[in-house]
Amino acid sequence: GEDDDAIRRLVNEKLPDLPQIAPLGMFPNYNNAAIVLLGRLLEVVEGTTYREVIQHLQLDPLGMKTSTYDVAEVERGHFSLGYHSGPDGAELQTPLYLPRSIEPAGLLWSNTREQLLWARLHLADGVAPDGTRLLPAYTAQLMRRAHTPFVGTSSVQMGLTWFVQEVGEIRFAQHIGDTFGQHTTFVMAPDKGFGLVLLTNAEPGGASAAGEVLAAAARSYLGLGDDAAHVGIGRGIGF
Repeated sequence: GEDDDAIRRLVNEKLPDLPQIAPLGMFPNYNNAAIVLLGRLLEVVEGTTYREVIQHLQLDPLGMKTSTYDVAEVERGHFSLGYHSGPDGAELQTPLYLPRSIEPAGLLWSNTREQLLWARLHLADGVAPDGTRLLPAYTAQLMRRAHTPFVGTSSVQMGLTWFVQEVGEIRFAQHIGDTFGQHTTFVMAPDKGFGLVLLTNAEPGGASAAGEVLAAAARSYLGLGDDAAHVGIGRGIGF
């Protein structure tokens, strides 16, 4: 459903029936259900909906005025349709929207300018562009510290919830995201004051394009030579 109770119902009625793949803490795994559970905890603690919590704690303080979880709000403005690779080439993605119940896992509609406001927050260790401190510096640094390696990979480790990577002595914090016909790449090199946001409206072609753009940016702005080809989550762990 799309009502204010959607996340609560998913957590209370659906998650208890899902299988436990492995004991907690055994190994890192990309787990949207866990992030939804975290979003539900925010709802309980703050006594309101997840989207209202994020609006109050993140979007408003950062001046992210057009970023929204509200589909009706999206459709009142300019937005990109999604495309996927079909048997006859690129085809319009239907459906376009994911259900509200998994909102914490990544349903925010945004643009590059406003995502860069989010990047600036983390490049400044928790200080918003207007000088307001939204996160303690220790928390921001802890989020992008390597906590757990991925077995069998060369460079990517797991932070909270950044993927962290060292390439050519440069430390990166990054995340990618995919929804129906959409792909985003978000990469920072905090020690270099570098941030890159790339939004594409095609899958899987968007991810391939993002890898090439990221490598070109690493060469041009960070001075990486051949190592630039290794920057990025997809290059490091194969998805």
